[in-house]
Amino acid sequence: MSEMRVRPARKGMGLRHPVAGDLPDEGGLWPADQFTFARIVDRDIVEAPDDPPADAVPADDPKPAGPALKRS
Repeated sequence: MSEMRVRPARKGMGLRHPVAGDLPDEGGLWPADQFTFARIVDRDIVEAPDDPPADAVPADDPKPAGPALKRS
C-alpha cells in the first residue's frame, strides 16, 4: 500500500491511525487508505508536501539569485 505525507490540521490533536500509529504535530507518513482520506475530508489532517529535494537551495541562502539591479 502506498503512503502519503500528512500533518494535523492543528497542533496537539493527538491523532492515531489504526495501522500507522500516532501522528506527531510535525506530520508523518500514513497509508493512503480509506481512514486517511476520511480524516482529510473531515479536515483533521492535511496533505503535506514531500520533503524538498536534497539539491534545493534553502530559503535563507545568503547568495543572491541573480545580478543586482542598478537604480538610476
